[in-house]
Amino acid sequence: MALLFRYLIGGVEQRVAPGSFLWESPLPMDRNHFQKDGDGVCDRTGFTHGDYFLAARRFFEEAPSVIFAPESCQTPTDVDICLMKHGAYYHPSKITVTGKGQRKSFVLNVAVSDSGHRIIDREIVTLKRLGGLPGPSFIPEVYGQGSVPVNGGLEVRMFLGEWFDGYHEFHLSERHPQGVSVWGERDVPTPLSREAAYLLYHQAAGILTRYYNPVTTEHVSRWHHAAGDFVVRCRNNGVDVRLITVRHYSPLLKMQDAPEGSPAQIEQALAGLLLFLIGLSILMRLDRLEGIGDTGWADETAILGTWSGFLEGLASSCFPAAFLPDPVRQFERHLATYCLEDVRELSNNMAASLPVRAAEKEMIKKCLPSHIEVLLETISRIGFQ
Repeated sequence: MALLFRYLIGGVEQRVAPGSFLWESPLPMDRNHFQKDGDGVCDRTGFTHGDYFLAARRFFEEAPSVIFAPESCQTPTDVDICLMKHGAYYHPSKITVTGKGQRKSFVLNVAVSDSGHRIIDREIVTLKRLGGLPGPSFIPEVYGQGSVPVNGGLEVRMFLGEWFDGYHEFHLSERHPQGVSVWGERDVPTPLSREAAYLLYHQAAGILTRYYNPVTTEHVSRWHHAAGDFVVRCRNNGVDVRLITVRHYSPLLKMQDAPEGSPAQIEQALAGLLLFLIGLSILMRLDRLEGIGDTGWADETAILGTWSGFLEGLASSCFPAAFLPDPVRQFERHLATYCLEDVRELSNNMAASLPVRAAEKEMIKKCLPSHIEVLLETISRIGFQ
């Protein structure tokens, strides 16, 4: 049976038809609708919304088995392709498959730009690797991948993954006193209470810490709240957070060779953990207002959530190390060997190495001294429980 495809634009759920103005208009190359050259997003002004939708459709027509993924509709008849946003790497669509009264949603991450092409294979491998680790998964499962040629040789690459239904982006906002809003259905922002914001940061920090490997210092890097990398579902006065992308997963440090379980290896691992915590605490506070505006800096709720989430993630790491049988207590003893000036120096070095925009570097430079004081005061006050 032939599949019936429909094409939509997210947020407003606007239908797009072949031959319409939007169908023929160029696809923006990032979420700010700028088209760039060089080290960012590739300028492909000839690639239209219609090209995008037809490439996605061809992906399903040439590999129909991908929509027979686990728990999907077994006899799909309709496929809605809803373009959700324009990122620096991907243009994700929500794919809704319907058949015999069943509905199942997926995400289709589509790489049009050179920057997207450079990372897509690496991300697929990383998602599969991290998703296969023991314990609960906080990242999307990958169901299928492929590429489609369009526009006289241009290749569009994509992969189908798990869609987290009911989850939405959140961003710092000037519109609400608590500062954090969840961008829900039709992009209508809903403010979070301070308690909910704390839980949000707690869970996000816990997820990143669980995926931190203390042996190799591999970690989820180059994530950003402004890119919508984390999403949240709010219900019954609680929150549930997921990480929707792992574009970069790389070592934080170049570790020196040391015998397994030796004091040198333990020292290196604990030093790496401290650097990871410092970087995590800084990045957790960075965002762009409403996701696309000026650089934002979260209040101290983010520090409290980061510290408690770090401890929880450390205790339930996906990469338990035999030479760190009690990582929380071992980290507590290690941290006690540092004075305030030591931590400040480490923080300055760590901040200088973070891959952030110029405006964000200025924000970090301005806020870092007080940030470190509050972080250490929080650790002292809350402790390692």
